[in-house]
Amino acid sequence: MSHKARITEMTVIEEGEDLNTIFATIIRIEEEGTGEYVTVKQKCAEGDGIILDYDQWKVIKSTVDKMFTEIAKHEITDITES
Repeated sequence: MSHKARITEMTVIEEGEDLNTIFATIIRIEEEGTGEYVTVKQKCAEGDGIILDYDQWKVIKSTVDKMFTEIAKHEITDITES
C-alpha cells in the first residue's frame, strides 16, 4: 500500500501572533461523503459569521484558492487511479 501526504488545514494569523490566537482564521478541507469542500472558521467570530479586514482577506482568499487547488488535484488523482 502506498501513502501520500495532503495539506488539509491552514491557519491565517497576523505576523507575530501565536497559532492559538483567538483571531486565527482556520481554512480546512472537509468531507461528508458527498465530496470535499472548504470551510473557513474563526475562533473569535460569534455564530456563523467571520470578521475580516482588507489585508487579511487577501491572504484568506489566496489560501482558500490553494485549498480548492488541492481538492482538484486529489479528485484528478482519484479518477486516474480508478
